[in-house]
Parts: sequence; C-alpha cells; structure tokens
Amino acid sequence: MLDKRTHVRHVLLNMQFKTRRLLFYFLCFVFLLSGPLLLAYATGAIFNLSSWTLEKKGGVFVYAHTPRVRVLLDNEVQKITGPLSGETLFTDVAPGLHVIRVEKAAHHSWSKIIEVHPFIVTELWNVLLVPFPFRTATTTPLESHAIEEELSQRSREVNSASFTLDKKNQLIGYTATSSVIRASNVHSFHANQNFVWYVDRNGFLARMNRQDSSIDILGRPGFVMTKTSLRFAEPVRNQNGDEIVILDSEKGLYTIEEQGAVPQPTGTIEKMFYSRDGRRLFLIKEKSIELLWRKDNRTQPFQTKNTREVIASTTTPILEAFLLYTDDGHLVLRTKEGVFLVDIEAQSVTTPFPLLEEKVEQIFTLDTFPAFLFVRRGNVWFAGKFY
Repeated sequence: MLDKRTHVRHVLLNMQFKTRRLLFYFLCFVFLLSGPLLLAYATGAIFNLSSWTLEKKGGVFVYAHTPRVRVLLDNEVQKITGPLSGETLFTDVAPGLHVIRVEKAAHHSWSKIIEVHPFIVTELWNVLLVPFPFRTATTTPLESHAIEEELSQRSREVNSASFTLDKKNQLIGYTATSSVIRASNVHSFHANQNFVWYVDRNGFLARMNRQDSSIDILGRPGFVMTKTSLRFAEPVRNQNGDEIVILDSEKGLYTIEEQGAVPQPTGTIEKMFYSRDGRRLFLIKEKSIELLWRKDNRTQPFQTKNTREVIASTTTPILEAFLLYTDDGHLVLRTKEGVFLVDIEAQSVTTPFPLLEEKVEQIFTLDTFPAFLFVRRGNVWFAGKFY
C-alpha cells in the first residue's frame, strides 16, 4: 500500500515538474516575442498589422499652465486636458514637421512648428495661454504689502552690507567687529555670499574667495572704464563663482569663459538678467531684447552655448522688462505704448504680444505671485492674472 502511494506521488510530482517546465518555456517564448514589441511601442514605434512591420513614430508632450485646453496637431484635435492639469502626451506621430496648436475659450491660442523624430518624445514646456481680454483689478492688501517689501529690498545696495569702496578706491570688507582692506586701486566690484569680483583701475579682473580670502586673477579683458561703474550680473545659483557677466562703462558685454573674460559683440546694453535656471541671459537694449544662451538648450531647437538671438523688437524704447516667475519662457516689457508679453517658447516673430495697450507708470513681477503681472497707474497698483 505504501509503495503504491509513493508511486502515485512520484507520478504527480513528475507531471508537475513537466507542467512547470512547459509553462516556463511558454512564458519565455511570449516574453521573447512581445518584449521587443513592447519596447518599440514605448519608444514610439507602432506595429502595423496589415503589413506586419514596425513603423517608426515619435511622440509629443505638452505642458500648459492652464487646465482644460485643446491640443491640436496639424489642425486635428489630439487631446483635451483635464480640469486640474494642462499637460498631455500623445504618441503615434509621424516623423517630420508639424504644427502644434493649443486652444481654450476666452484665451489667445498658442502655436509652434516642431520637428518630430522617430523614437523620441518632443517636449513643449511653458505653454502660456493669455486670457482675452487681459483684465486687471486693484491689488489686495497682501499683494500690496508684497510689492512694497520687494521694491524696498531691490532699492537697497546689496554690496553695502559687507563691502564698500572708500574714497581712496580701497575695497573694505566688514565683519561683526572689524573692517579689513581687501584690495586697493579698485574701480568696481560685486559680491555675493561666496565670492567678490572686482576690477582694478588698470583693468584687471579678479575673484576673491570670501572663505579663505584667496584671489584669482582672471586677466585683463579690455574693459572701457570711465567714472561710470561697471555692472555685474550672475545666476541665482552660482556656488562655484564660475558664471558672471559684466557690462563696462560703455555698456559693452563680457562673459567669463575657460580662457577668461571674453567680450561679446552685442552692442549697447541697457540692462541684463539671468533666467532662474541660469541657462539664459536676457540682454535688454533700447528697442530690442536679445537672448544669449549660457548653457546648451536641452529642448528644440537645441541652441548651443553662446548662441545669441533677437527675441523681441519694439518701435519705441523699452522702459522696463522683467521675467515672469511662472517659468523661464516669458518676459513682460513696458514701453510708452503699453505692456507687452514676449513668449520665447513659441517664438516665430519678434513682435511682442500686447497685453495692455495703454500707458502705465510701472510694471512688476513677484516670485510669491508667479501667475500675476502688477502694473501701476498713477499711485495705485493693479494685478492681472494669467491663469
């Protein structure tokens, strides 16, 4: 009786082993067959059942700040985003040039010509649909307080907290209990938390580390120096001190490269500032705005470092220009004709988009209210919301 039970158990175990082995081989076969297809589909390829071939396709990702938008590809609706988000992804896009259009009721539409490549998702970030008409209302007490605080902070001399230039052209550094002469014969300087850049009256550029007081001489670039001080600009995040730009007394631009300070043939510049990520440098001229790429652009059209392009032209002088804090892709500017928006991401023409076709005294943007533009009419501040 025991031998019979043992025999039955042996037969069952043998059958289970064969079944598991057959199942294993079957699953391996399915994986080998479907794995490449799934991988190809994930990268944009589509399997055509009629021809039994893989068609090379691409994808498009769109991120709009406004929810509930329609996304069109070559005038055909592809997706309508949800009530909480304006982002969408669609695949099965044939390689080549296409026109992307983003629409929403009571908003100006947004469009851009893109090139789709096989197995690559083309990314479109920072799509901003401007409400039509763009309305403003008087600011709330909270907004007014934030504006006053920011204006007060920007009006202060940042360098005076720890460094000054005395009447003998000596750079004086201050601590809690003492003051020390850090350099002499100085023409202009700029300081942040980690470094101090200064140009002496002979035209030499130097950088001092505030931690150990070590000084690096960065060369003699050929600054034009008059009684007017040189102006400096740097990214928000500049821990290593290797990225800074300088305007000399005649408003000529110099950038810091591996070989030292290098003059850039940009003409006369009135104002300059970086994008938040430090990749873009905006150059404000009398009647135009140029963009100088300080790092390679990772999205289309993939500009390389030090590529310079005109992104806005006006018929009257630019009085003010600010970066919108919604993203790094939009500027607002003011002329005597009104207030305008510069959309860098959808740039096809250099004519700024009119927001307010009226004279205002001042414009302002705040990082604490990134979706707002503030304008001053007389002594009263007004706020306009983009989304």
